[in-house]
Amino acid sequence: MKTALARELRDIINDSHTKTWEIFDIVRQSALVYGPQTVKRWRSPGEPAFVSTLLENAVNSGALRSSLLRHLSPKGLCSTEPLVSGIFIHQKPKIEFANSKEQIELGDLLLVRHHFKVGADFPEGRAVLLQAKSGKRPVTGPMRKKEATQFNLYSDWSTKFKFPHGEIGSPPDGSEYWDFSKGPGHCSTSGEYGLVSSTRDNFFCFPDESAWAVGAAIPPSGNQPARVTGTTSLAEAFAGFLIGRWGRRWDVDGNDGDHWSSFVKECLAAAVGWRHYPVDRLDSYYPRRRDLTALCYALADVGVHNAFSWESSPPMPRWLREIGGWSEAGEDERAREQRFRARELMRAATKNYGHLDLRLWPDYGPPYYLETPEWTGPPGHRGISVLYVATSGAGSLEEAPFQPRE
Repeated sequence: MKTALARELRDIINDSHTKTWEIFDIVRQSALVYGPQTVKRWRSPGEPAFVSTLLENAVNSGALRSSLLRHLSPKGLCSTEPLVSGIFIHQKPKIEFANSKEQIELGDLLLVRHHFKVGADFPEGRAVLLQAKSGKRPVTGPMRKKEATQFNLYSDWSTKFKFPHGEIGSPPDGSEYWDFSKGPGHCSTSGEYGLVSSTRDNFFCFPDESAWAVGAAIPPSGNQPARVTGTTSLAEAFAGFLIGRWGRRWDVDGNDGDHWSSFVKECLAAAVGWRHYPVDRLDSYYPRRRDLTALCYALADVGVHNAFSWESSPPMPRWLREIGGWSEAGEDERAREQRFRARELMRAATKNYGHLDLRLWPDYGPPYYLETPEWTGPPGHRGISVLYVATSGAGSLEEAPFQPRE
């Protein structure tokens, strides 16, 4: 592990892993008393639980925001309070390929990075998809059947696919299928596997003794079965993501033919519509306006609602009761703080993004143009889990040179 930021991120990641097991123990014990006997076969929390708590810990604990301020400020990447938001959606989006009716999961989590550079016309962006796999070691077993099909996608992101159930919708250029080869950067950096330890606290065989590792889907040679090896800790990879060196570039001003950037924007738009966490999310709609300022505000707003619902949900484990501050604050007070963060984020960049005057953004309540927001789209659509991080500052995100997979 190379940097102090990566070490702090490892602590956040490992803490979320510990919390996942604590919640699992509470739920399992209650189920043994009041629930079905099949619970006796439960051995570990499972991948959705690990992803959910990883996301919750990043958004709600405050530790990630503190690390961003401490380590990104000297690089010119965080001159004001950062915005960290997200949403967990258990019903993962299903995709279908052009040459097959087989349906597989696209991924478990989309990481999205926004940086509002001072004086720039548009913010900089990075994004990457993660597919979670749990195991005792940072190596998957042989991939077969649907897992092999998913591996093939992750090893070749130029493969065309669509969302047969409409969770994301269709590309804005009228194409029937999404094609991630259409977009900035190299499509092979669109997604990787996240390998999470299925044991409670034994991470010695994982890179940097982190509970999560990441690995690329590299096509096997000869008759070897497809498998993934986690060669880098998620902490180190995410540290690179925050400064721009991991993940794929996406453009806010990308045209309709830019499928990758359009996909990221569609996922953010879907995330804005969700409110209560983690209950079933029906009757939500996509925002018609892709106004950047409105989107940033809405993501700040959804972060408040998610945190409030999460902290209020029983059972409340010991580690959650010990978190002060947020739990003691009223929802209105916390919403005002999130509005302040979102407004200051863009004000620090000294740009009137979206041709909107930020001076008209009040301290209390939504901006005037969001009081009657325009929404459209059929109800019941579901997106993908998103972790969103936005900062502002005079510096630029770095960009790692593309290295072909071997």
